[in-house]
Amino acid sequence: MNSSANPPPKPEHYGIAWICTLDSELAAAGAMLDEHHRDLQEPQDNNAYVLGSIGNNNIVVARLPDSHPGTTSSAADGVTELLARFPKIRFSILVGIGSGVPGDKFSVHLGDVVIGNPTRNTGGVFQYSHDETIAKGAFETIGELIKPPPVLVAAVQNLKTDHLLEVTKIPNHFEQMVTKHPDMQGKYTYPGTAYDTLYEASYEHPASNDRCHTCDKFRVVPRRARYSPEKPKAHYGTIASGDEKLRRGSIRDQLARQTWRDVLCFETAAFGLMHAFPCLVLRGVCDYADSHSTNKLWNEYAAAAAAAYAKEIVLGIRPEQVRECRTAVEFMVDAETKFDIPFDRQPFPRIHQFIGRSHGLETLDQMFMPLKENKHPKLLVLHGAGGIGKTQMAIEFARRHREQFSAVFFIDGRTKELLRSGLAAMIDQLPFETPSLRRMVGPLEAYDDSIQRAIRIVARWLALPKNYKWLLIIDNVDAQNWVEQDEDEEEDMSFADASREADAEAESDTAIAGPEKYDIRPYLDLYTKGSIFITTRLSKMAQLGLNASTEALSLDDGLNMLKSLDPRTEHEQQDATELVDTLHKVPLTLVFASAIMKDAHLTSRQYLHHLNAQLSRHHHLLASNPRLRAYHPTLTATLELSLTTASEENPRAVELLWVFSLLYHGDLFPGLFANATAAHNHWLHSNPNSLFQNLIDVLEKYEFVQLNSAASTTVEEAAYSMHPLVQEWCRDRLEMETEGEDERGEYLFRAFDIMARAIPDPMRRTRQEHMFRRRLLPHADRLVGWYARSPEMHGKLDTTLRIFGNLFADAGRLELARRIYERVLPVCQVAFTGDRNVVPLVRLMCRLASVYKLQGRLMDAGAVLHRAILVFEESKLWGRDNLPYILTAIELAKIYMTLREYEMAQKILVSLTHCELDPPIAEEYAPIATAMMDLAALLMEKGQLAEAATLYGLTMQRLQKRLGGEHRYMYRCMGGLGAVYEAQGKLVEAAEEYQKALVGLQRLLGADHEKTVTLSLALYHLRNGLLKSPETRRILILDQRTMVATEAANAQDPLHNRLLTVVMSKLNLAISLAANSEFHEAGVLLKTIHRAAKRYFRTNRELLITVLSALGDWHVRQNQFSEARTRLEAALDIARDIYDADDLHTVDLLGRLGDVYTAEGDLDTAESAYERAVESMSEILGPDSLDAMLLVFRLGCLYRRKGRAVDAEAEVTRAVRCFEDVLGLAHPQTMRATEELRVIREEQGGSVDEQAALAAGAGEACRTM
Repeated sequence: MNSSANPPPKPEHYGIAWICTLDSELAAAGAMLDEHHRDLQEPQDNNAYVLGSIGNNNIVVARLPDSHPGTTSSAADGVTELLARFPKIRFSILVGIGSGVPGDKFSVHLGDVVIGNPTRNTGGVFQYSHDETIAKGAFETIGELIKPPPVLVAAVQNLKTDHLLEVTKIPNHFEQMVTKHPDMQGKYTYPGTAYDTLYEASYEHPASNDRCHTCDKFRVVPRRARYSPEKPKAHYGTIASGDEKLRRGSIRDQLARQTWRDVLCFETAAFGLMHAFPCLVLRGVCDYADSHSTNKLWNEYAAAAAAAYAKEIVLGIRPEQVRECRTAVEFMVDAETKFDIPFDRQPFPRIHQFIGRSHGLETLDQMFMPLKENKHPKLLVLHGAGGIGKTQMAIEFARRHREQFSAVFFIDGRTKELLRSGLAAMIDQLPFETPSLRRMVGPLEAYDDSIQRAIRIVARWLALPKNYKWLLIIDNVDAQNWVEQDEDEEEDMSFADASREADAEAESDTAIAGPEKYDIRPYLDLYTKGSIFITTRLSKMAQLGLNASTEALSLDDGLNMLKSLDPRTEHEQQDATELVDTLHKVPLTLVFASAIMKDAHLTSRQYLHHLNAQLSRHHHLLASNPRLRAYHPTLTATLELSLTTASEENPRAVELLWVFSLLYHGDLFPGLFANATAAHNHWLHSNPNSLFQNLIDVLEKYEFVQLNSAASTTVEEAAYSMHPLVQEWCRDRLEMETEGEDERGEYLFRAFDIMARAIPDPMRRTRQEHMFRRRLLPHADRLVGWYARSPEMHGKLDTTLRIFGNLFADAGRLELARRIYERVLPVCQVAFTGDRNVVPLVRLMCRLASVYKLQGRLMDAGAVLHRAILVFEESKLWGRDNLPYILTAIELAKIYMTLREYEMAQKILVSLTHCELDPPIAEEYAPIATAMMDLAALLMEKGQLAEAATLYGLTMQRLQKRLGGEHRYMYRCMGGLGAVYEAQGKLVEAAEEYQKALVGLQRLLGADHEKTVTLSLALYHLRNGLLKSPETRRILILDQRTMVATEAANAQDPLHNRLLTVVMSKLNLAISLAANSEFHEAGVLLKTIHRAAKRYFRTNRELLITVLSALGDWHVRQNQFSEARTRLEAALDIARDIYDADDLHTVDLLGRLGDVYTAEGDLDTAESAYERAVESMSEILGPDSLDAMLLVFRLGCLYRRKGRAVDAEAEVTRAVRCFEDVLGLAHPQTMRATEELRVIREEQGGSVDEQAALAAGAGEACRTM
């Protein structure tokens, strides 16, 4: 066997996969390689690999894991792991053994090779169900492999031609195999014609014999002898792959006769392959698919014959032909994946018949069409006044081209949170039904609370090969902090929007900010292809890309639209023309006008009369509510007429409208009101769903709401939306409808009550509940904004607002949740007075503590929990003896454990053991026991063995009293105590505790349970040590049955798995010691672990990376930067071989190396490392992610050291903004970044005001800590 003297190729250098499923097939394949490559030292998967080359082609020989009969998972999983490890594989050859079909047309003999012959319409291999086929007597086909790539088809055809001309190197391949591997001379060479026996199809093999030496020779089918039988013959036909091996000759012949294909072989290996996997199947014939196939004499030779033919095929393919092929994953995505998403699944606002705008639509067509795959997305900004019809234009464009676009997405861009939630929600519409697509996009959980991760997955799906025909519509992008509007343009933003200035001023002084302006550009940068359509009132957003403007309708289009809405106007040409002119030819006003005209049977002249009368009262309206000055008088008059008409029909419908004006406009659904109570929302006093629908029907009739086009027609699932401009007008009109702050606040109170009752309990964690919470977030955002603008309502709404904090905390928006909790806590301390109201107050404190803990503010978390405990202790009704008190105290103890204040944690937990629940609840003592065992384990890790043993003993006493001796926590505690005794050198006592725990766990959990096996292994190792000591006799009298079970468990568990457990445990201890500045002990442990890893786990490269990283960090902590650099660079080299360049492991190591290079003074190398890390982290987690900003901050600090002050200020400013939003002002990282920014600006000679502002921010952060 030749081994390459050169370095082994990288995974991406292998283009052909040679797949087999048996060890004999793997050996034959390996023997056919011209050259063998060294192992790549990749992380291990379930496949066995042999790497090498044939001719000039690099080959991966992969032995897939064994499949269970009737399943496909092992083969499919094996191929998935193969493609993940070798991403540039173009195609594969499935090479192995199968059962031949003898016949007159094709004289198939044992040792021959059958090649799945691709035809014009088939791939040469189909899959069938064995049991159903046997039962029916006809093939029950369940799938078919697609046709292999043209390069393989051509190679097969060339080989076929050569063999017809008797030009073959097959005998040479056999000769070379035996020469290189003399041990293969016996099994892998031709057995002889005497052993090639075909029995009559109806003759079954005797059940009592394994071999055919007693079979009736008179039932042998006579066959014509071959001239050179030792030379295998190739047959080109169809291969039938089943989920079970066929062993009946009569069924074989029956099936072969019934099908129109030339079925020459039955086998099982291809059954588990994905139908779109580009693969050629070759099978060496080892039996005749009958009951006489129990003799495996021909298996090895048949495998070698198939391997020799496969080698000849590979030799006929040039390397450049391989490189020109698409990768297997791309091939499968193209064949399997349909990127089409039904157009009607999008929640578009429903629009009336679209009229006119032909020139505008032609302009859009010219900008977007034809669809091509470019390096950048086509981006169009459609700008125009509010209510002018931008959204309708975008939707109409999408409708007209629904056949050209594979998918159309519609999301709301009014606020950053709406944009983010909309982009994340797109994940629910993506078609993840094919395995190939899941491999390309990445793993998906049942649900994921990370909005950023969902956005990233959607972006990866949109970037898949061939997926460029999608359209993303982002509507209402009207609040951008990077766009400066001219004053004259602001006045003409429509029919809207000066009243927002007052709102912005109100928000600036509140602790809880409402919706703010944001920058959409980082989100647009996520997309590399496709089409993006933005609608906005901001004309200066046109600089983003292509742009077009929307104007009012022409007179003719306005008349046509009015006629389509109310056909009666066709006969009122003059009056209709005057009406359209009066309404300024704006689609929104025409829609509202026609709704009243149709319902009240008004003519154009009659409606015009009412409209003019309303316009004459416009000054009175403005006097009552100056906010209405922001809207065009015609719009106000039109909406006022509709409002009056709706109120006359049903006043409660208008009350519902006022509530709608305070919620998110795009998703108004019955589920919001399902738990509304009559106390605050009397219009829903009976069945909320039926009454809701009655009221919504009135609002829909007069066009205040529209049923979303993708919504269900059922009441329970329907969703409605309001035009954003109409909602803004309704909100401002509400100011006039109510008199005094109390009455105005009543509707806000109603909306808060509805929302608070709709938010699910935090403990409910189903996917359905998660989806519902996500649907509620836009409503919660909007209501929090109104709260910020309504200081007069703060005291009344604070107790309800706490429930909103739960919703935001569960969604991962910790900073907003923290501000809410801190805001409402003082109010709740007053509101929840009296002993019976203690629990809601304590729950609020615990939620705040949980947020502090997640933000890294452990001292604050501990302080809040301590106050919560005092609340209980000062309560006459509750005191200490109750479950909420116990759970709160346990959380506080865990905080102390994290802070390494073990004595305080122990004091709290020990005190809990004296609590007496009334009535006693035995199972509720379990959290106390668990926390005490965790603390004991920490004490043991710190070397405080006596204290750990005492705590374990006390826990066991309390468990015995509370839960009785027969409980899993009791046995876990025994096992922990045994570990302490073992660490103390008290081996006999340790064995006794292990023994008692093991017997109990086997009885409760079973011998195969993970905890039982782990304890069995611990006892086994302990016995091995004791057998060498004078205490042997005491161990030998332990229960013999337990010893047998222990040894059996040990025999089934490979040694390296047990050793790996020990190594990982020691590694964690070493890392903890280093973090606690115990460097000597940590160094001794780490070096020992490194030696063990190199000796026993050379193939476990993830472990080597972890150990090298830990050693690097250990050197850094001691300022040994040269040694740290060596360790971390070694880890990075391994990581680059294992993972992608953009993998988190690689990026993390780059960031650490940047720190080391900086400390060494190698600033240029550090800059390169940081910049690559920032770029990769931004791609993985997003440009605004916390991890990316931590790297950006370090890069900014480096720029400062290099004298690049402008770059330093820009990067550190970005980081500060992120830290303030995510971590809060008081977080140490925010404070460090703020101080760094202050120093940078001071060095640049920044303004006194800027420096003072930064200093004040840092001071404020210190005060809040």
